[in-house]
Amino acid sequence: MEVKAKLKHLHIAPRKVRLVIDSIRGKETNYALEILAFVQKRAGKAVADLLKSAIANAEHNFNLDKNNLYIKEIRADGGPVLKRWQPRAFGRAFPILKRTTHVSLILEEKVPGLKRAKAAKPADFEKAAKKQKSETGRIAPPSAKTAGRGKAQKVLDPRRQGSRQSSKHTDKKELHQKKTANVLKRFFQRKSV
Repeated sequence: MEVKAKLKHLHIAPRKVRLVIDSIRGKETNYALEILAFVQKRAGKAVADLLKSAIANAEHNFNLDKNNLYIKEIRADGGPVLKRWQPRAFGRAFPILKRTTHVSLILEEKVPGLKRAKAAKPADFEKAAKKQKSETGRIAPPSAKTAGRGKAQKVLDPRRQGSRQSSKHTDKKELHQKKTANVLKRFFQRKSV
């Protein structure tokens, strides 16, 4: 099964992108990602992101195994060209062509029909728990460790809510607040002394 991914309007010239994609054409996806990790070209990161996107498409949309994929076709076509002008001596103007690239990628399976192993869904765990409850008639009692967790702590500082240290060092905080209040009163008095 073919899996497609496209990268459009990449702000790198097509001939520079082709230097990168020629090195991975026909390779396995895992090996191609290793190659792209060490390519010293700016297009390497963009092509690696495109390849990761195509692998994710294969896994999510078609339930294919990522270790069973190879790059069947990869192509760098010219995109729209931004035309600018560079002023030069004696009133001349030289053109600047800022080229863009459309990269299209097609992945194919090495062994056709090999599917990815399905992970157990959370709903399956809930069904198993209900089944266990119906067999035993009751759920196991909470242990001594989990029994004390139900108590709500007194939260003195809302920013520290949920942390174990919500009630620690409260006396130091109050003392610090009083000191800062005194300093502020000293600096910002109603009348000058």
